[in-house]
Amino acid sequence: MDDVTELALRLESLDRQIPGQDMLTVQQVGQVAKIPTATIYDALRDGRLKGTRQGTGWRVSKIAYLRWQIARGGQP
Repeated sequence: MDDVTELALRLESLDRQIPGQDMLTVQQVGQVAKIPTATIYDALRDGRLKGTRQGTGWRVSKIAYLRWQIARGGQP
C-alpha cells in the first residue's frame, strides 16, 4: 500500500473515532495513540510532530498526527 492510500485509510478511521474536528488536542492524540501526553509534548517541542499553539495549549491536525504515526511506525 502506498503512503497516500495508507494516510487516507487512517484518516477515515480517525474521522470515525473523532468526528467533526480537524484539529486535535494533545489529550486526544494521547488517547487515540495510547501514549502518554509527555511523549506528545516532547515530539511537538523537538519538531517531530507538527502543531500550533492555541492559547495555553497545543492543537495538532489529524493529517499531522497521522504522518507522525506513520513515520514512527505506529498505528493510530
